[in-house]
Amino acid sequence: MSVVECGFKTNEEIALCVGAIRDFIDVAYPWIQTVLGISGIGTLALVSILVWMLQRLRKDVESRQDDLTGLQNDLVEAKSQRDDARSRARSAETMIQMLNEQLKVATGPINDALSTANEQAARLAGLINAGLEASSGEGAAFWSRAPGVRADGYQTGIRDSKPILLFANQKGGVGKTTLSANLAAAFADRGERVLVVDLDYQGSLTSLMLAQAKVQGEPPSTVDLLHADSLPEHWPKIAIRPVSDKLHYISCWYTFERLERNLEYRWILENTEDDVRFRLARALLSSDIQDHYDRVIIDAPPRMTTGFLNGFCSATHLFVPTVVDNVSAVAVGTFARQFRELRSVLNPQIEFAGIVGTMTTLLNGNGPFTLPKNAEPAASRAEGGVQKMLNSNTNYFIRAAVMARTPKVSYSAEEGIAYLQAPETRPMFDTLADQVTIRAPLRG
Repeated sequence: MSVVECGFKTNEEIALCVGAIRDFIDVAYPWIQTVLGISGIGTLALVSILVWMLQRLRKDVESRQDDLTGLQNDLVEAKSQRDDARSRARSAETMIQMLNEQLKVATGPINDALSTANEQAARLAGLINAGLEASSGEGAAFWSRAPGVRADGYQTGIRDSKPILLFANQKGGVGKTTLSANLAAAFADRGERVLVVDLDYQGSLTSLMLAQAKVQGEPPSTVDLLHADSLPEHWPKIAIRPVSDKLHYISCWYTFERLERNLEYRWILENTEDDVRFRLARALLSSDIQDHYDRVIIDAPPRMTTGFLNGFCSATHLFVPTVVDNVSAVAVGTFARQFRELRSVLNPQIEFAGIVGTMTTLLNGNGPFTLPKNAEPAASRAEGGVQKMLNSNTNYFIRAAVMARTPKVSYSAEEGIAYLQAPETRPMFDTLADQVTIRAPLRG
């Protein structure tokens, strides 16, 4: 602890000096009075000296008090400035908080948009990678994604539908279009109301129908309308064309190729509100078709495209036309495996109804329209492949009827449908129609 000494720097030092002088006077006064009395100065002089000293001390004290007051005022001012600075700091902090909140409000939509964009980018990247991975395998694997949004009542509609026959084979050049057109004509000749749907953008079936109807010029691709995002109003009047009173068709041409590709890309990226694989079913299962036709025949392309999948998801029965040889027999077994994979995911109602031999050699003595004996090994091989893939003992190969390779069948296409242009071909196709009816009978 510091010791304060007498001085004139601080109030404490001055007060100490005054006290010391007072104590000194108290002690020395009698002696001073005696000395002054002896010397003759007297009390008045002593008092005058003391008064002068006290006044000087008072001035020093007052000066120090003024300094102290000034310091106190400075301190008060400093405290006021400090409080003011703190107040401004609090105001600034409040303002910063408000600005942060406003910034959050302002940047919130941007951040949300960025977050959504990042999520969509990640989702699209995943879809593209999944599509690339699936496309590196077989077509059935690529198209086997679980169904998305379909038309209301699809499952009930496909279960209760009139026969919708899909003639398909992933191997081209097997006479599929010729078989489809002539069977359609045979059924119509029996009085059935038949609608034929062409799903191959090469338009081979459409060309047959146009030739039969004596219509020239490039046909419109009316099947495009059935695959649009929404069905046009009164679409049957726009899309369906007549060949005869009982035989009608929906045409397909090269514009359908672009539409298929567009729909495929959109399906991969999930860029549609519905599942594009079920758009044809939306039309064929509607009352516009179910109430006006007894049977629908679909000619599928020899490729696993969007059109093929639409045919698959719309059909109640699958028939596989095939050349009866060993190479084609292997292709039928492979197609059966793809059929199994697609059916389990997309259309459990479709039935593998039969294999139809086409483009066989001249008929043998077993009957005018039966499978030739020399074709039996290949037929058995094709049927065995299907039985293995479908885990079934069903006799899939239609041996009681075939479509033989004859000049009338091959060349009458330039004039139209062989069944209607060359009467000698009718018994063969009538026999085929009988066998198809057994496996896909009319309903209602």
